[in-house]
Amino acid sequence: MEWAALRQRYDKVLASKVFTFTPDYDYDLLDVGEVVRGGTGYDIAGRLPEAVENSRMMDYSIYPEYPFSLQFFSRGCIRKCPFCLVREKEGYIQTVEPVELNPKGKWIEVLDNNFFANPQ
Repeated sequence: MEWAALRQRYDKVLASKVFTFTPDYDYDLLDVGEVVRGGTGYDIAGRLPEAVENSRMMDYSIYPEYPFSLQFFSRGCIRKCPFCLVREKEGYIQTVEPVELNPKGKWIEVLDNNFFANPQ
């Protein structure tokens, strides 16, 4: 897998965004056969291929200004807050395998939705 670049031909490009208000990239600028969109910014039920959705790989090179690692120890939530999509998107809280750490990271920022409710 690689980041899509102008002036290259792709059979398929995978796109994701978290928020509906995030502007869409102009995929017409790419020479691509198919664009597959996933993430809550497109459709709460929309998913990218399982290999992408469940990947533990992190490409820290796209954020060189961040001197830390991102980490998840759980996904989902124990609550069903009416303003939040986490439970609908990720289900009830469950433990997940940690993602790769930033080789240049000086600290870790944990992004669990409900860290203290993690069953393990």
